[in-house]
Amino acid sequence: LQGFTAVEKPDGTHAITEFIGALPRVKLYTQWERITNDTANLARLVSPSFDPTRSVLTSEPVAYSAKADNSVAEASIADYQGNTITVKTKSSAPGVLLLNDKWDPNFQVTVDGKPTALLRCNYIMRGAEVPAGEHTVVFHFAPPMHSLYLSIAALVVAFALCGILGRGGRAAQA
Repeated sequence: LQGFTAVEKPDGTHAITEFIGALPRVKLYTQWERITNDTANLARLVSPSFDPTRSVLTSEPVAYSAKADNSVAEASIADYQGNTITVKTKSSAPGVLLLNDKWDPNFQVTVDGKPTALLRCNYIMRGAEVPAGEHTVVFHFAPPMHSLYLSIAALVVAFALCGILGRGGRAAQA
């Protein structure tokens, strides 16, 4: 198999395999394809003609046009804190930034502090469109607050019911 290194060690019962063909955690692409159909998206991902080191698939439209291969595009993670990931980019052409973390609609994305659309890339990963030049891209997880409020309300109701049942039990004993 390409990209795997196997070293035999006859005295052990376990093995560690190194896969050197994995995509980086973050990458800026100047070439992409838009495929809105999930079945077609998955089929393209496993197609022998698709090279994930050269192109990325998006499910949403990108405002820019894909550029030639000779564009310079760099991306690196500057900070990774729980709910917030900061990425620095530098590119001679507009691109699609791929963050190889699971896509979730509750992520918000900013480029240089300005909100931009969260893209679903390579079927399940996060992405954002980035203009040419040097930029700071921030992915921030911001779940809707109604879930928190619903949980708090459920706890209040549960405690109230426990209190009512506790008083009812004491009244019956008296």
